Amino acid sequence: MKGKATKIKGAERTKPLYHFVVWVEPPTALQGRVAGVSYDFSSPAVQPQSQASSDQTSGFKINAAGLACADEITVTLRFDDGRVEKTNIDGCELFNKA
Repeated sequence: MKGKATKIKGAERTKPLYHFVVWVEPPTALQGRVAGVSYDFSSPAVQPQSQASSDQTSGFKINAAGLACADEITVTLRFDDGRVEKTNIDGCELFNKA
């Protein structure tokens, strides 16, 4: 899983606003089998809190905005055979690596 956080500049704010981009890079053996990915952010400070993507060419990329990182992002992989796998990612750690 990959992520990028960009601080949005603009009017003076008491708290900064961030633009988050999240995507997955499945192993080569799974790339053609992943049909979609859902992302659920634990924090209401990130909007929209739930998103899904079926765009394999973008790495199932989504965009969100927030005042802070989400402590937890639940990532749900949906496979072409109907199988579903979920995992939880530390959102703050993900964006600190970016």
